[in-house]
Amino acid sequence: MDRKGGKDAALRPLKYVLAVALAAPLFGFDLGSVFANRNELMYLYMLDSYDIDSVVSVFVLGTLSGIFLGGFVIAGSGRKSGIVAGIAVGAAASCSALLAPEFSTLLLSEFAAGGGFGMYLVSALIYAAEIALPQSRGFCCALPAVFLALGLALTVTLRGALSENNALLASGGGIIGLALCVICGLRLPESPRWLAVSGYYDAALTALISLRRDSAAAARELAFINDCARGRERSLQLFLHSSPYRSVLWFLVAVTALLHLAGFSLIPYMSLELVHRYQLQYLGQVVMRNYDYSYGFVKAAVTVGLFGAIASMLISDRIGRARAVFTGSAFAFAVLLLLSAVTFFEIDGFSALIIGALILIFICAASFTLTTFLSCYACELIPSCGREFGMSLVLFVNFIAFMAGIQDVGIMTPGFRLTPFFAALVAFDGALLYFLWRLAPDPGLSSLEKTETRLFEGQLGRGLKGAWRR
Repeated sequence: MDRKGGKDAALRPLKYVLAVALAAPLFGFDLGSVFANRNELMYLYMLDSYDIDSVVSVFVLGTLSGIFLGGFVIAGSGRKSGIVAGIAVGAAASCSALLAPEFSTLLLSEFAAGGGFGMYLVSALIYAAEIALPQSRGFCCALPAVFLALGLALTVTLRGALSENNALLASGGGIIGLALCVICGLRLPESPRWLAVSGYYDAALTALISLRRDSAAAARELAFINDCARGRERSLQLFLHSSPYRSVLWFLVAVTALLHLAGFSLIPYMSLELVHRYQLQYLGQVVMRNYDYSYGFVKAAVTVGLFGAIASMLISDRIGRARAVFTGSAFAFAVLLLLSAVTFFEIDGFSALIIGALILIFICAASFTLTTFLSCYACELIPSCGREFGMSLVLFVNFIAFMAGIQDVGIMTPGFRLTPFFAALVAFDGALLYFLWRLAPDPGLSSLEKTETRLFEGQLGRGLKGAWRR
């Protein structure tokens, strides 16, 4: 196949992934509304700042439930079912949250919205990875994350224009959600890998032909899929009986935990509080605790987060997903070293503006790394017969770690000091880099079946040291 034909084939699944990704801004809007309307929520429901954190925690709890449920749904009924169910539940719950008359209704709506998000997330990531070709898999898999960040950034940036009429916003969100459910339910081809693993071989071939527009290429790809799936147990049984599957899953869980211990989600969430703490602790400035006073920094934080997700979408296919995760972690490590040096040596002349800029750079690097790792790298390492269980476990650990971080780290408590905080993050990020350098498998830009075959034959390799030289 010539270069132009190969490029066209790689782009064909993009329209289906784009249809799925268009639902992500609904969830970004729901989360962004919490941050954008923080003061209004506190006034309307008579809350304090800790109650706002509780709203986010309830959303995350719902996400955990949705991931758990979504894993069962997509294993038994297919990826389309999980996508449509997640969009439907999430859109309805987001509309309910906009119109919530009391705080308890808001919490229930956020829990349901989180449940829809969890189902949508695990379904969309697996679906994108399974229909994309290797040369465009990073781009396709990162699209939901980019649209999620776009919805969050637009909601936070345009809060004045979006907060005028909640009833109108709820109606618009409901209509968009319904339209996306219909489009995804009627137009999306089912994942050919799920169809083949489930025994629907004719349907799998039909789906591959619609994706590749080449009958011969579709037949060859289906043959590889069948060879990998034949005779293998699924989900939990595969985990119990396959050592290579367990090893790659424990590796992904360990990397997920180290990413959170290194502050890749905590610093973005607590970024404004960190700047305030630096002003108080090192500059002796009394910080005005009005949220609107520092709202410009919040807008900058969500904007650079969006840039990091876009960078992952554009770069991960060029350098490979494993190398992209390592590169983002190394960049974040350098920023953490600077932050640690500034707070440890109390360097004169450093203002809160410079500290804020360093934190924004870290947020961009963290967004790049998390998008690459969770959206594509984790999914392409997990074998097809255990992909639902594996991705559900990785995402479950990811959100458990995030919730534990925002609940257990009290940035503004009187005894909290920035120097040991940043030093601990440097140590954990250093451990993450060493772990990736020595143990991270590098599948390169190969097909899911080739990666799976190499995994079970013990030929996937460990560590990026040799892979980087290639």
